Amino acid sequence: MALPATQNAYVYSPMTSPTSVRFMKLLPGSGESPIDCEIFEARIEDHLPYIALSYSWGSQKDLRKISCSGTRSLEVTPNLYQALRHLRHPTELRTFWIDALCVDQKNIQERNHQVAQMKQIYSQSQKLLIWLGTSSSNLAYDLITRLAALVDNPEQPGVFQPQPWIQSQHWKALSELLTSEWFRRMWVVQELVLGLRMNEPFATEVLFGSHLVTWSELARCCGYIGRHYAQLFESSTHTADSGIIRRGVTRVDNLHGMAIRAPQDLTYSEWMVWLLKKLTTSRNKKTSDPRDKVFALYGLCCSEPQPLPDYALSPAEVYRMYAVETIRATRSLAILSQVEVRSKSSEITVPSWVPDWSVG
Repeated sequence: MALPATQNAYVYSPMTSPTSVRFMKLLPGSGESPIDCEIFEARIEDHLPYIALSYSWGSQKDLRKISCSGTRSLEVTPNLYQALRHLRHPTELRTFWIDALCVDQKNIQERNHQVAQMKQIYSQSQKLLIWLGTSSSNLAYDLITRLAALVDNPEQPGVFQPQPWIQSQHWKALSELLTSEWFRRMWVVQELVLGLRMNEPFATEVLFGSHLVTWSELARCCGYIGRHYAQLFESSTHTADSGIIRRGVTRVDNLHGMAIRAPQDLTYSEWMVWLLKKLTTSRNKKTSDPRDKVFALYGLCCSEPQPLPDYALSPAEVYRMYAVETIRATRSLAILSQVEVRSKSSEITVPSWVPDWSVG
């Protein structure tokens, strides 16, 4: 159902406090009824109960409109629109922090300030909720929960044997889930680290379509597949998706390992060394803004001074500034090893000694 054509675009009001954050109340609804929300401001120290959403913006073409307070409209990407449809409750209000709605993306000063607060925003949430898309496959849900249960009960018979109940349709459903754009986002590293660090592992949840599992279940499922890959895929009927599954499982394992082992007590120079390593291993991850290749990990800094994002700088300026600071802080030229052959596809012009992190 379309929104009234007379609705004007929502206009963000300036924040009233240095510790202010906007939140979104998602109003009740179901089916094809219009999505309605309310945007409001609160202070982060008020410890308001809310859910932090981790998702992929997806295509920014064919934007959809949602209603704000019944009189204004906000444009969202198709993927976020579908997420909101699945997130709303039929009868109850739900409060979320969602970057595209709670941050005025056109206000550079506000973006700088809110990105600098993401560590507090994610760590103080009730839980992190990951949206992987509209797939409502019962088969993927069945596979994840049953294999995770095997890990929980290693003494039961058949744990280390082929699982005859798994059919090729199960693998196809899981492969579709593991190829979600979410796994390729740079921001998910910080979001997952903070979500797992500050909340119980079972409080981080993964939603795909109408199915909900914990991140712990997904990680245990993928860990089981990785350890018993040969036995699980010994049937020739499973080979079609085996390569996709292996890459997806490895991606989840690496992300989970990075999240649970992220350092918390490094000096600033040690943290800068860690940051360079993570940027190096995450070059193929995607951001809609090339500056976020660097900014997306700033919230994981566990020492002083805290690096601050500055969206007034161009991508080339951000990359140069980061290179200079890395050399200064680490007293090492190790970053020069990441200077690649210049890509013709890159629109960013940096000095020859500065890595172009937009090239993955």
